[in-house]
Amino acid sequence: MAAAEKKPKTLTQYHHRLPPPLSLATRKLAARDPLIALLTRGGVDATLLASLEAPDDEVFARLEPYLADPAVYDPGEALWDEALVQRLDPAEKRAYKRSYNTAAKAQSVRAWGLFYACRAARFSPPRVAQLAAAFGGAALRAQCEIARAVIDDAPVVDRALLSQIVTLFDAPPRADTIHAFGYATRASMALDPDATLGRLRELLAMPAAAKEPAMWRSMGALIGLGATASLDPAWSDVLKPLFGHLSLGCAAAYPAERLTLDPSWRAVLTGFVTLIEGHINVQDPQILKLLSRVATADEVWIFEAALAFGNGAVDACLDGLARVKDAETARVLRAWARRKREAGHDETWPPLVRAEALLTEMP
Repeated sequence: MAAAEKKPKTLTQYHHRLPPPLSLATRKLAARDPLIALLTRGGVDATLLASLEAPDDEVFARLEPYLADPAVYDPGEALWDEALVQRLDPAEKRAYKRSYNTAAKAQSVRAWGLFYACRAARFSPPRVAQLAAAFGGAALRAQCEIARAVIDDAPVVDRALLSQIVTLFDAPPRADTIHAFGYATRASMALDPDATLGRLRELLAMPAAAKEPAMWRSMGALIGLGATASLDPAWSDVLKPLFGHLSLGCAAAYPAERLTLDPSWRAVLTGFVTLIEGHINVQDPQILKLLSRVATADEVWIFEAALAFGNGAVDACLDGLARVKDAETARVLRAWARRKREAGHDETWPPLVRAEALLTEMP
């Protein structure tokens, strides 16, 4: 059979699917162009990868036929279904794992190539136009790879492509699509922050935002907001209710860092720390970092508990204690410094040096 007539196998068992074959033109191109070979087959070539990070007109021209192949935008399907796996007998589980691994490996190679091609394409308006035109017909995984490749440059990315990325809000909410909603949020913020506020005010409304599967969309949107350079104060009213939920509160802490926090945040953050009855949640450095910006004498006990837990949030705790220069704070700092010395920390350890400096300012 001639090469043009060969039809590579597609794997549909258990809903796993291999990517469709690349066009004959792309395969012939890969046979003579090492750059296209790398994108279609994977591998490690530092020189070629460097050319994609700093592309010139020659690289753009070499990418054009690759990005024109519709098969490039379909990396197949490789979704792990744990509920199904639990219903299978041992032999079927082994078959399922083989099916998944085969599809996942092929998907990874196709998606990897598309991502690096898009990383280069973002520097070329004609290639960006190609991506915008292809986006709507691309598989969800491919859409996410396009978005991932360009989203860090969202403020200067072509608005047509950003508008396409915003459509990822319509993706099905699942664990494997969480980042799609982050990309959609960042694109939407770059296009129209006010419209994004209105959209996410509804999307993040409690309690619906915390119910599965919608929570995956909520988490992704918060990840996207956390990557935004700054947020309007109006976002406070959107984010505060989320701190009544453990997972959403942890995610909301990152966009909250972009806000100017007023004293009303003290109750929100202390409420989160004590959300679980009988437990003080001082394991999250980001929450303590926020609390340190609004802390008063009433929150010293939280920083004391966090310092006793470990060193993971020591800087945030010292920031918070530095706001409250009273006798109780001095007692907490002295006791903590003594324990650290007894544990073998050197006097030159930066947190210990800072604690001693703070003590000179306290009664």
